[in-house]
Amino acid sequence: MLYQGAEWKDIDGKCLEFLTPSRPARRYLYFRYIITYLHHKKEGTLVWVEDVEARGNMWAAPGPYIRRSMLVSLARKVLDHDLPEDLYKENTFEQVEADESTARPQEEPGMVLSLACRLKDEEEAAIYKETRDCYSESEDDDDEDDWST
Repeated sequence: MLYQGAEWKDIDGKCLEFLTPSRPARRYLYFRYIITYLHHKKEGTLVWVEDVEARGNMWAAPGPYIRRSMLVSLARKVLDHDLPEDLYKENTFEQVEADESTARPQEEPGMVLSLACRLKDEEEAAIYKETRDCYSESEDDDDEDDWST
């Protein structure tokens, strides 16, 4: 559920509009899109994945958001597969002039591994929470039964 009375299917396919100047940068939205793709691919949500892959490049604001080698490496670490080229060819760059805020290419493997581990930790935490919630619900059901008679 998205919010009270609305579900994701109610907004799927609609144009995202921000009503104020406060909005995330396009590169963060793009990165979230790729992470969502990786998650659905890994979870086996094939209808969503196939829809994305069939559309090809559907990112409306192309731009160089992330180094191509880093994104490809991340997909390989998370999925053990390559990303479809249509998802990244218009939105990545090969090299950039390094400054103090830019990761150097030699730092990339460590950054990719760190992010892949963090994604894995988040996935495991979600599974743990779901299992714990399910277990506590079944305990509540057991408490309602009176077995002492």
